[in-house]
Amino acid sequence: MAGYELALDPQRRPRGRPAHGLVCLTSTPASPPWWLPVGNLSPSRRLHVLAWWALGGGLCVDTELKNWSAVRLLTVWVALDRLLVLAFSPKPQEPGFVASWLAPTPRARARVLERAGRVDGMMRVMVALTVGVLVWCVVSLGAWAVVPLVAMLVALAVGPIAVRRGGRPEFSDLAAGLLILGAMALAAGMTGGPLSPIAYLLPTSVAVIAMRAVPRATAITTIVTAAVFLVACLMRSPSSVGDHLLGTAELLVTLACVTMASTALAGAEIKYWRASVLDPLTGLLNRQGLADRFDELRQQAQLLRTPICLVSFDLDHFKAINDQYGHDIGDAILREVAYQVRKDLRAFELVYRMGGEEFLVVLPGMSQTQAIDTVEQLRETISHVRVAGEIGVTASVGISSGTGERIDFVPLNRQADEALYTAKRDGRDRTAVWTETDPATATVAGLGAIVAS
Repeated sequence: MAGYELALDPQRRPRGRPAHGLVCLTSTPASPPWWLPVGNLSPSRRLHVLAWWALGGGLCVDTELKNWSAVRLLTVWVALDRLLVLAFSPKPQEPGFVASWLAPTPRARARVLERAGRVDGMMRVMVALTVGVLVWCVVSLGAWAVVPLVAMLVALAVGPIAVRRGGRPEFSDLAAGLLILGAMALAAGMTGGPLSPIAYLLPTSVAVIAMRAVPRATAITTIVTAAVFLVACLMRSPSSVGDHLLGTAELLVTLACVTMASTALAGAEIKYWRASVLDPLTGLLNRQGLADRFDELRQQAQLLRTPICLVSFDLDHFKAINDQYGHDIGDAILREVAYQVRKDLRAFELVYRMGGEEFLVVLPGMSQTQAIDTVEQLRETISHVRVAGEIGVTASVGISSGTGERIDFVPLNRQADEALYTAKRDGRDRTAVWTETDPATATVAGLGAIVAS
């Protein structure tokens, strides 16, 4: 039920509504609420309300009910969406992030925005060429050629805005693709089927859509396009598909091949991206993608007015372990520490291997006191790590935090490092917190009432 909220805040009620008993229906924490009044309900209506509530929606209590069809529609939509999310994204997600079956993780959604920004310029050129061909088709084929032209112009005008400002850009991309290719398939089917000049634009358009859409959205768009094309051909002339069976088959096979090739390229891109940002030894993130991800967290924290804490830690006397037991044992310790730390952290708390035995943890939305509690738990977990039955390790930790305009990676990282050096200087196997006045006074020993080293 992550991603759906129950709101009982009278400050958010519509004007003119009484404050008592109001609850709003909202599909995401950031979306405008659906204020639906509910009075004396019949058993069937109560069942719908119960279904909505069980799916993580809200309930709305008032005196009248005038928009019950919306509740039915939303209930069906939420049920389908949640089932798909559970199928494709069973893991807990970041607070404020609403998983979808097209983007089950925050990184998947970020990649939608990243790819959109990267290919927008090239897509404008390709769309301009396609629009030119469609204008020519309007002259030669008549009114049906106007349909994809209008759809493409609408998608080009509205789509980028919806992708950047909407809560779920992957659905905006899917909607734009369905609008363009659906209209194009309809026009192609109604102006000659496989013989229509517009039909030749379908595979190219699929390739253009695949440049920015997620693979699942590309596959759905292709299936819908083929279905619309066949239905339009049958509507125009039931015998047209049989008369031009080879041409129709060639077009559908071309669509399928373009889709598979585009999906394979997208999968290869994701594979190489993972190879570039993941540490091969521990499987943790490396510093390659740290700057971009931290910038996203910074913008979110400034918008929500929440802090971010950086935790820098490394393993005590790790070089001596390598020298005494060998690098195989050292690698095994690094892998086990990485596994245990990742297991202790929540899905939205990020851990990076910065190099050697040094790690960095990003704790968004966490106060300094909460960060200290989390770090002490991590230190205890690390101290229980054992490799080859007896070889263990401890960690020294430095913490820095910032809010508002003070959330800047470079100074926060430097402050966490300074606190880490303080922890090492004071005897290792302890935590130090950076303070603006004097980092040395912020060691755990000095904070004795808060944390025991």
